[in-house]
Amino acid sequence: MHHKIELQKSTQWLADHKFEIYATKGSHLFLSENGIASTQVNWPDVAEYPNAMDLIREKKIDLVINIPKNLSSEELSNDYTIHRAAVDFKAS
Repeated sequence: MHHKIELQKSTQWLADHKFEIYATKGSHLFLSENGIASTQVNWPDVAEYPNAMDLIREKKIDLVINIPKNLSSEELSNDYTIHRAAVDFKAS
């Protein structure tokens, strides 16, 4: 959680400058609670649109900030998948 708090000011700046912010469920909830607009996206292992992988492949995302909330295998797998896609599709 403290990582999200550290990014709050930067995220607010991006929103204030009309950047579209996409966030997975937990980050979307945190941003909403702090008055920052975002569009919720699904994790790579969820077969629903919008999915982070789809948006990266479609080049709708230019920057990826990905901080795992814990060290569970599911969390790390999703984080790695997003990171790898960001590199492969030049989104980072």
